[in-house]
Amino acid sequence: MIVVVLALLASIGFGASAVFIKLALKSMKSTTGTFLSLVAGSLILITISIIFYSDELVISNKIVFGWLVLSALLNFLGGRYLNYTSVNLLGVARATTIIGTAPLFATILAITIGSEIITWPMLLGTLMIIFGLLLVISKK
Repeated sequence: MIVVVLALLASIGFGASAVFIKLALKSMKSTTGTFLSLVAGSLILITISIIFYSDELVISNKIVFGWLVLSALLNFLGGRYLNYTSVNLLGVARATTIIGTAPLFATILAITIGSEIITWPMLLGTLMIIFGLLLVISKK
């Protein structure tokens, strides 16, 4: 049960963050907002990591490090910029709903790259995501 509560708290944080971004982007470009957000987040994360996890900061496996760098480029740089731009142009409610289709793409990649097996609940959930996306982007 605690993991469900933690996941819901994360969702609240992401939702609130989108509103704060919309407010901040009224006075700056998406690129500036992305840059400032990455710098602030990096400083906080580096400080916490050094204080609590300094033993784990050394990554000797170059393949693991490569995957982490690729994830950082896609998620923190590309994803955040596109997230901020979409929130700025579409509004918080529509943009975050569309961004919420991430499980659809995660499922597709997990099956194609990660060799995971699709189950009926995963297929049904994926179809529901597609249906929800169609509802959000429709004009009616």
